[in-house]
Amino acid sequence: MAKGSEKKARGVFERPPGSGIFWIHWYDHNGNRHRQKIGTFAEAKRRRGEVKAIVHRIKKKLEHPEALVEAGFLDRSHLGLNADLTLRDFIKDCLPELKQKKSWKDLERFSATWIRLIGGLKLTEIEAKHAVKRRTARLEKGVAPATCNRETEFLRSLLNRAVRDGHLQVNQLAKLKDLPENNKRVRWLRFDEEEQLEQLMESEDFEIVAFAMDMGLRRSKIFGLSWCDVHFEAQGWVEVRDAKAGSSRQVPFMTKRVRILLERRRAAQNGVWVFPSTAHHRKRDGEKRGKRKWDKHLNGDGFCKRKFRPSVEDAGIHDLTFHDLRHTFCSRLVMAGVPLRTVMELAGHKNFQTTLRYAHLAPENFTAASSILNEFNQARRHLRAVK
Repeated sequence: MAKGSEKKARGVFERPPGSGIFWIHWYDHNGNRHRQKIGTFAEAKRRRGEVKAIVHRIKKKLEHPEALVEAGFLDRSHLGLNADLTLRDFIKDCLPELKQKKSWKDLERFSATWIRLIGGLKLTEIEAKHAVKRRTARLEKGVAPATCNRETEFLRSLLNRAVRDGHLQVNQLAKLKDLPENNKRVRWLRFDEEEQLEQLMESEDFEIVAFAMDMGLRRSKIFGLSWCDVHFEAQGWVEVRDAKAGSSRQVPFMTKRVRILLERRRAAQNGVWVFPSTAHHRKRDGEKRGKRKWDKHLNGDGFCKRKFRPSVEDAGIHDLTFHDLRHTFCSRLVMAGVPLRTVMELAGHKNFQTTLRYAHLAPENFTAASSILNEFNQARRHLRAVK
């Protein structure tokens, strides 16, 4: 039986004994034991120290587990890494989690965009230049910087997840700066513009515009409003479920016009939705089937494209979107003297900074500032007169 070498070091062993061939054994960051054939004792001792240092840095979050692959201690399969994983396949793997998010509709659109543009690229091939090229093209088409940033942030978050799951070592978009955003734009509908729209639009369509101005709900909440969330007791209120702020809230009927149009619609309908779709179901031969279907709510995008925008253009109103009707609600409240905190609650703003964009419209701010300045000037003039 061969006698083993007298050379000894922690984590280094000779196999078979007396062969002069040394192995190392070590534990990775997950506690799994590994053994590896090295060669000479000196090389085995050096490699054992090297892997120990790498594992220590990984535990301290100073290095990615893929460093073990690059140093030759592990095969990529041991870490669950897939060097050939494409963005398209990775997004498909993430879909179950993405669908649970409140912003799924936006994420679905972002997913389709990036799959169309760079879906065939491997995760390791995606660079910052791909995001820069996309947002440059969007900016040239007049798309807002905030919209461009949301697309870039989605891709960045996907790559961050790839790093977390061990499919990627470095996120190339991590240091890409977002575009400066200007979300302080406040455009509201003037009363003369409102009268123009009322004259041009059909009464049934203008009711939606009036409801949006008087209640201040987001577009998705307006068109997705069901009768079970409308309560006519006392002043009357609307239950806004799953609001963007993260909780349900109650918004009272803010004007008599709201109560009148809701009561009229309730009397004329027996369906689920406050603003139902008027689309006819068709048979295969193209003939209409039934006069009206109440089982689907009106599509917000379709209403804006076919009804609202054409009317706005015909009225000669510039730079007005459907979301500006929500700005109209907040602006009119502030100009009427309603406290900003109350406006924040009615609008469902999560952050008070969002409501502060309307602060300059508050009449008491101008009155108080003017009064203070007048008093200050009078005091200074009095002091000069005394001197």
